[in-house]
Amino acid sequence: MAVRPGLPWALKVVICAAAIFVAGCSSMDPAAGGGTPTGHTQSAGGTSVTATGHAFGRLRYFYKGKEVEFGFFRFLLFVRSQRTGEIQLKLFIGGRGTFNWSLPSGEYVIVGYNYLTETGHLWLSFSVPDSGEAVYIGDLHILSSDGRYGWQIPDAYADAEKEFGAEFAKRGVKTTVALMKSEEKLGSYRRMTNVCAATEWGTECDVSNQGVKPLSPPQAALGFPKVDSLTPRLEWSPVDRKGVTYDLAVYESIKAPLLGLSHIRGTLVSYVEALPQPFYQFDTPLARGKQYEWSVRLRSGDTVSTWSTTGYFVFFVVGTASGSGNWFGFTTPD
Repeated sequence: MAVRPGLPWALKVVICAAAIFVAGCSSMDPAAGGGTPTGHTQSAGGTSVTATGHAFGRLRYFYKGKEVEFGFFRFLLFVRSQRTGEIQLKLFIGGRGTFNWSLPSGEYVIVGYNYLTETGHLWLSFSVPDSGEAVYIGDLHILSSDGRYGWQIPDAYADAEKEFGAEFAKRGVKTTVALMKSEEKLGSYRRMTNVCAATEWGTECDVSNQGVKPLSPPQAALGFPKVDSLTPRLEWSPVDRKGVTYDLAVYESIKAPLLGLSHIRGTLVSYVEALPQPFYQFDTPLARGKQYEWSVRLRSGDTVSTWSTTGYFVFFVVGTASGSGNWFGFTTPD
């Protein structure tokens, strides 16, 4: 899980070890992973759901270009029903990473993933068909390197058909193909560069901040200081570059159903492009008692920077995504 900066190293170890233990205590259902214990499904509240359709495919994880097999350490996907808002844990252990999820028909999104201390925002949408039908939603390749991550969704239906086709045919289940979809590119731009490119953006980066620094609310050790208004004012350090403006994005923050300590960016709440000043005042009230994550990127014409973060310095763009550090956060009053 993503452990916020500021926690003692020993506590991080305890948290991660506990997360591994909790995941390891889950029962395994071989049928969920296509004959191997690779795709067990458990709802956030521990309750079962009535299955009416199937979504199948394969998950593969690559670290520095080398595929990592799922073994002792558990790999988790967080899948959210767009109808109910419920988040389910998809647990992968051993095997080849194949999955066959039985879910009520409807719209879903893979919010993100967790592997050891790494948690990433994905937001990949897919649809589950009616009873007696199964949809191949693609192979999901997670590509990671020292905290930075991206993903690709190749179409390997022929391989998936070899894995599940005979079983589906025996049960009279009709299969279709509809690959999961990434969220649309946020904003308009033609070029993206590293926010820590000082000659281009005039930023000063260190191990604590990359890009602009949050001024209000100030960043707390665990990332979610409480604000005193449902229409808070967000402020950040300005950059000394002529013609540079600011893009601001605010997302809901979802607590992953695992020890309550992991957070993943959820639904986009607000996006503002080309702000001329280093602050933003909400004019529409946010929800009460909710946690939000926000960040700022720099803009010069049709060129933008990567998003400002805290925690560690990384820059990685692959496939459809770039990832780095922790975003800023705040909690609205109850």
